[in-house]
Amino acid sequence: MSDPRYESLIDVGFTEKEARIFTALSELGEASVSQIAVRAQLKRPIVYLTIEKLVKQGTVLELPKQRIKRYAAIEPMKLVRVLESNVEHLRLMLPLFRAFQRRGHQKPQIEIFETKEAIASVFRMLEEAKVS
Repeated sequence: MSDPRYESLIDVGFTEKEARIFTALSELGEASVSQIAVRAQLKRPIVYLTIEKLVKQGTVLELPKQRIKRYAAIEPMKLVRVLESNVEHLRLMLPLFRAFQRRGHQKPQIEIFETKEAIASVFRMLEEAKVS
């Protein structure tokens, strides 16, 4: 697979099949699962499963009120915003991931949190720890 579009989508977290479907939809504009399967060179059952995941992620739209379901890829700038939002959400969860990763270590760790969101996530993590 030497298409730079696939490679760039894979680099930001898409699977190969997701990248093929997203690219096919970008080229087609809007399409049914059968049309997507032909363009992406994938079997229809694979497209059905994968496209549901893409719709949940917000990178593919299911077009409303169609007798046969049709789908469309979101615009490239919207894709960038969705991916940036995912990264920001992960960034806010970093203190929690780090807290679980360090369990069992004897040496205390010191961290500096600079944003309100990061500090708020630490407080949420501490509150959750009290409940557990």
